[in-house]
Amino acid sequence: GWWPTVRALATTGARRMLTTQRWALYERRGESWAVHDEVAAEFRRHGGVRRAASPRTAVLLSQPWVELGVLDAGAYAAHVDRLAAQASGAGLRFVVRPHPVEDPARYAAHEVYAGPEPAELDARIVGASVVLGATSTALLNLRALYGVPALRVAAPGLEFLDRDLSADQASLLGQFVGRPVADDEAGGALRALATQGGTL
Repeated sequence: GWWPTVRALATTGARRMLTTQRWALYERRGESWAVHDEVAAEFRRHGGVRRAASPRTAVLLSQPWVELGVLDAGAYAAHVDRLAAQASGAGLRFVVRPHPVEDPARYAAHEVYAGPEPAELDARIVGASVVLGATSTALLNLRALYGVPALRVAAPGLEFLDRDLSADQASLLGQFVGRPVADDEAGGALRALATQGGTL
């Protein structure tokens, strides 16, 4: 219960002390959302990457749920294995992009795209047929900045992440990455996204 309070205080303090103008990547335009062109251009400039399809690859953007104590290692490994099976059944090569604070060795049973840079600046991920993962800024940004097909997946035990979203957060995510699907029902959605592009 303490972490949301700490995060809120840190964010508020940083805004007051470090910035005079807020540069948000997303801005409201009527009932929908748009990407702020200047901020998006800066993202792309620093990344130096462009969208170039990598054949039939599904990249999981993993999260440090084990490190945060939200899920135990066994439960999270089972979740990743279910997603791997769903991707394979959809004819896709399954790759894991570990979160920077995770040990990539956790995913030794799978192909891994490790790297120090944010996923949004990694050409291998920008070029994936589809990216998938929990509700996250990386998933959202990859879809909005580069048009990478994105699938939001609900992990058992983490339903509260989507339930506790604010109205604006839910609206933004809904527009760009759609509603979350269960990890054991992701195959059909992955197949459709990799074939057609877009969100469900």
